[in-house]
Amino acid sequence: MRSKYFIYLAIFIGGALLGAFGTQWLPESRQDADQVKVSGTAQLPTPGITQTMLLDTTLREFPGKKVTMFIGDFAPGASTPLHRHPGTELLYVMEGEGNVEQRGRGTILLKPGTVVFSEPDSGSHDFIHQATNTHVKQRMKNLVVLIHDVDGPPALPVGSGPNGVH
Repeated sequence: MRSKYFIYLAIFIGGALLGAFGTQWLPESRQDADQVKVSGTAQLPTPGITQTMLLDTTLREFPGKKVTMFIGDFAPGASTPLHRHPGTELLYVMEGEGNVEQRGRGTILLKPGTVVFSEPDSGSHDFIHQATNTHVKQRMKNLVVLIHDVDGPPALPVGSGPNGVH
């Protein structure tokens, strides 16, 4: 069980380094690999939120799993739609203030340096939440790391898909 958390921590730290320094520190074979994407837009495009994809790749050590990493840049007052992740989410607040409201889990206040680690519920295998920039003048930036199935999306709006939650 502890090794699982060390792996999540290593992925998160790697993501922070990638966000800060780009891809120049990745081994050449990984920089050019077809399965690694380091640009583009993440899931759930939303007015007032820019999502800059940093990494989208399979995890060799965990067959059938992949990691998706992006920076979410929230305009003042912007919110994500109510959505769910069928996998694990790690969120690190880089700047700004806000909150994450998780259905059935309460509200988490966000400020620079806050880390949120969320795993799916064992029964539903997902969790429903919404992130909001609560500041009226300042942007909020978050580094988000999602670990999910290779064949599945990293995020879904609530009510989407055949097993969508309403």
